[in-house]
Amino acid sequence: MEFTDEVSVKCLGFQLPGWEAFKIEIQAQFEGEWDVLKVVAAIANETSTSRRRATSVQNFDEMLPTRRKWKLYTEIGPDRGVDDGAFINDKGQCFVAFQSSKALFNDFMQNLNLSEDTLCNNDNQCCTFRGGFVNGWTTQWKDNMISDVKDCVASCTKDPCLVIAGHNQGGSIATVASLQLADYTPSYEVITFGALPPLTVHPDECSPQMDFTAHYRFGKSVYKGSPVGGVSGLVFDKGAFLGPDPIPGRSSYSVGKFFILSTEDTSNVAYAGINTEKVLNPWDHYPAPFGNAFHLWNENHITPGYFQLMKKMKVQNLPVGMDGFSDGMHCGKHSYGPLLCISERCDRATSELHRTCKSKLENDEACNSDLDCLSNRCTAGFNRKCKPRVELGGRCAEDDDCVDGTFCGWVRASRKCKLYEAMEIEPEKNINNDDEEETPTSAAGFNGMMNCIIYLPAIALHYFFL
Repeated sequence: MEFTDEVSVKCLGFQLPGWEAFKIEIQAQFEGEWDVLKVVAAIANETSTSRRRATSVQNFDEMLPTRRKWKLYTEIGPDRGVDDGAFINDKGQCFVAFQSSKALFNDFMQNLNLSEDTLCNNDNQCCTFRGGFVNGWTTQWKDNMISDVKDCVASCTKDPCLVIAGHNQGGSIATVASLQLADYTPSYEVITFGALPPLTVHPDECSPQMDFTAHYRFGKSVYKGSPVGGVSGLVFDKGAFLGPDPIPGRSSYSVGKFFILSTEDTSNVAYAGINTEKVLNPWDHYPAPFGNAFHLWNENHITPGYFQLMKKMKVQNLPVGMDGFSDGMHCGKHSYGPLLCISERCDRATSELHRTCKSKLENDEACNSDLDCLSNRCTAGFNRKCKPRVELGGRCAEDDDCVDGTFCGWVRASRKCKLYEAMEIEPEKNINNDDEEETPTSAAGFNGMMNCIIYLPAIALHYFFL
C-alpha cells in the first residue's frame, strides 16, 4: 500500500539552519538539564535563519509561531529529569510526548521493573502493564498534563485531535498513558518508536478500552555488515522486538500497527500486522552494550535515527510503499523474505556475503525453497528447481507440491495429489493478527500518525544531541 497525502507528512520537511551553534548555546545555558530539549519544537518550527540567545524559560515562548503553546513537565526532588513529559497545542491539535530512557541508575531500574500494575480509565475499564512504565505515567505532574489536554481537546480543529508519542521507554509510557488520556477525546493516535513491550496481559484483555487500531509503532532494521552485523549483516532495534517472552514466566506484549523501517530503503516500510508477536533478530549490540539502532536522533548516514529516516521519506516527495523493501536491500534471514521484501524473497547470490531482497524465480531456475519461486514450488532433492504446482492426481513428494485444496497422499505404491476428505476443519486462528492486510483505511492512518514527527526530538535522550 502507499500513502500520498502530502499534508500528513508536511512536518518532516523542515530545515534547521544554524542548529549546531544554537544547540551549543542552549546546552551552555542549562548545563546538561533536559530543559535543552523543550526548545526543539520551537527550533523545528522557526523559519528564520537567525537565532536568538535563550536566557530564560520565558524566552522560549517567543520563539514559537503564533498560536502554538508548549509546556514541559518535570518532577521535584530526586526523580527530577527521569520521567519528563511535554505538551504542545499546535493551532487546534494537541500533542503530548514522554521522555526516553536516560543514562541514569533510577531510569535503568525503571526499565528493569518487572512488577505488574493495573490502571483503569474513567469508566473503570482496566489493563495491566509493567510497573516501571506505570510509574513513568503516575508522576507528580500527571494531573497537570491531563488538565492541559482537557483544555486543548475542547477546542480541537484537526483530526486526530490528540497525538500521544514516545521513543524507547517513553513510547512504553505513552502506551500506558493512552488508556486514560483517551477518556477526553475519541480522536487520538499513539505513535511509538523502538518502544519496549508495556502490556503484561494479552491485548485482547485490554480491548475495547484501548483502541489498538489507533496505535502505530515503529521498529528499525540496520545493515552493519560484518563482523558487527553478525552472520546476516542485518540487525534490529531490540526494544521493538523484546516481546512476548523475553524472560521466562514474564510475558509482555507490544500493541498497535507495526511498521519496520530500513536504514537502506527510505522509499518503503514493512508492515508486520497489528498486535503482532513477531520477533526478528539478531539484535543490535554494537557499540556495546546496547548498540545504536534504537537511537531516535542519529545523523550518521550508516545508522540514521528514526527521526532522520522519516524526515528523508518526506523530502523525497514520493509515495512510500508498505509491502516491504525493494530488491537489493538487505533482509537478514531467508525466512524474513515474506515480511521484509516486496518480492517476498530473501536470498544470497554466489558473489554476495549477505542476503538481499530479490525477484522471485521462473520455472526451471535453481532454487532453495518454495519462497524463491513464482509458482511457490521448489522441487525436493539435490538439483532443486522451480516447477509448477501439481494438479489433482499428479505425482508429488510433499503437500506443498500440490495446488490449494489438495495434499500429497499415498495412492497404491506412489504419492499423488489428493482431495482433502470431506470433513469440516476448523480454520487456524491467528490471534496475533500478523497477517492482517494493510487496507486503504489503515494506510490513511499511517499518513495521519506522521503529523507529530516534528516534535519527536522532544522525547529523545539528552545525549542523542551531543
